[in-house]
Amino acid sequence: MSISDSRRVEFVARVTADMAHELRNVLAIVKETAGLIGDLTTLDTSNSPDHDKIMNLVARVQRQADRGAKLTDVVHQVVRSCEDPGLPTELNQAAAHVAVMSCRQARKKRQSVQVTPCDDELHVLGRRLGVYVALHAATECCLGLLPESAVLAVNLRPPTDGAPVDLMGSLGGIAVRIQPTRTPSWDSVRDAVADIGASLQAGNGNRILRIVFPLTSAGQGIGS
Repeated sequence: MSISDSRRVEFVARVTADMAHELRNVLAIVKETAGLIGDLTTLDTSNSPDHDKIMNLVARVQRQADRGAKLTDVVHQVVRSCEDPGLPTELNQAAAHVAVMSCRQARKKRQSVQVTPCDDELHVLGRRLGVYVALHAATECCLGLLPESAVLAVNLRPPTDGAPVDLMGSLGGIAVRIQPTRTPSWDSVRDAVADIGASLQAGNGNRILRIVFPLTSAGQGIGS
């Protein structure tokens, strides 16, 4: 097995384990909330406080159902990318999937990952699984450098010679300097990006980590 293949297998194992953990959390919250709703419905619901409590619990169940649906979709997409290496890769969609993959790590430090897609579809070279690996490695690296309660913005830019993705951290609306090249995980980021023919750049005084993905010959705006 090549180094690249080994890295992909490790990625799939880690991501599916994280998604399974997240789905267990979703189901536990749904089960608990359903029990609370059952308890409240046995009481006199003619007074407004109990009615409000019930509606809040219903909303909680709905949020967890939406969260579970997103997690399930991402697991399905990762499995598909393993089964069919020739699947095309649309970068906006891939970035959104990786944000879901990273939610467990982000939540450990009360962080969040916010993706801003490009207005155009961005069809990039490289196997979809390889693109997932590169984006996930960069996202995890940046989250590890950011303080508690920080926001990691993943911004997809209009294409020029490629499709740029900027990763930037902020805390309370103030940009946070990151220096990913000094972390133990940097080699993994660099190798994963190189494996799909993309390139790494740093900008704005080490406040931005940019990955530039090569576009397919069809490139930008397919279906738009």
